[in-house]
Amino acid sequence: MPITDYIDVPELPAVPGLPDVPDIDSLAGPGVTDFESFSLFTACVEKQALFTAKSLKLQSIVLTSMLLISKIRSVMEPMLGIEQDEFTIPNIGDINIDMGINRITAPKIDPLPKCLSDTITNTVSTTGANGMKDILDPFNSAIDEVNSLTSSATPALQGIANSFTNNINMGINEVNKFMKKTMNNIVSKGDKELFEMLDNFQKFIKDTHFVDNYREWKDIYRCLKNNCKPLEDYLYDDGFLYYDDKKKRFIIPIDINSGRIRLRKFFEHLTRDQQRQCDVIERRYFKYVSDKHEVLAKAAQEAKKKGIEDNKNPFKEVLNTETNKVTDTFNNLF
Repeated sequence: MPITDYIDVPELPAVPGLPDVPDIDSLAGPGVTDFESFSLFTACVEKQALFTAKSLKLQSIVLTSMLLISKIRSVMEPMLGIEQDEFTIPNIGDINIDMGINRITAPKIDPLPKCLSDTITNTVSTTGANGMKDILDPFNSAIDEVNSLTSSATPALQGIANSFTNNINMGINEVNKFMKKTMNNIVSKGDKELFEMLDNFQKFIKDTHFVDNYREWKDIYRCLKNNCKPLEDYLYDDGFLYYDDKKKRFIIPIDINSGRIRLRKFFEHLTRDQQRQCDVIERRYFKYVSDKHEVLAKAAQEAKKKGIEDNKNPFKEVLNTETNKVTDTFNNLF
């Protein structure tokens, strides 16, 4: 049965644009004589410029969010058309992370085949004309020579390894790759694609500081509205952050005070069963997030035991980035 028979989710409506507001520098804008003092005029104009910049930044975040939201919805729609029961996720305690920790924080230097070692040492392997004469002969001794192990590149490799372990950014990249592979073992195949998308969306909201920017925008708006009356008709309201004129559907599907995504907010007109299924999927997702943080914490601790300093511990750095919460948020944003 087609998915449309299960759930009727309309296309995302267009994002409201910023209203046309006259340029404050134009003749149509308020002038010095409209304010009680030159000081108030100057401060209000400067604040209004900052307000406009914040408005454009928020709209830019919203436009990008719309693309991410659309993709997430397309993956979630089939999941809402079937029963989403709770199920057991593999125990993260069964995951062996020691090998990944060692390879990232204490790279092992082994002898290399001569043909690869030459690449590190910038030398060319030569075996003589007679030895290489019939290279296609599987019994040719030259083949064994170029494939034989040698330690000639060990000093150079050690230096490269030291540079790698001292470069926290390279370590972070490797940890992210390691974690993606590790978490694939404790997430169901059906959830994998969605959870990766939700991770990317949550990271986007966090990295763009949407909640902080919105709080600051609201503060500036209140300041201008209360203290700069001549500019009142030249201020954007927050309608561009909503799908509808009545401001019942906020475009960004998050808890505005915590910055935490809410799956119900990706849709409208969900039935009670579909809302319940959203909640079940959401619980699974945040269980997956919690497990990921637990793996990172364990790996960071194990790396520390191996003598890795905190400022060079990529597992700790990734954990800090993952768990840092949006600060200075208030319940009065709406």
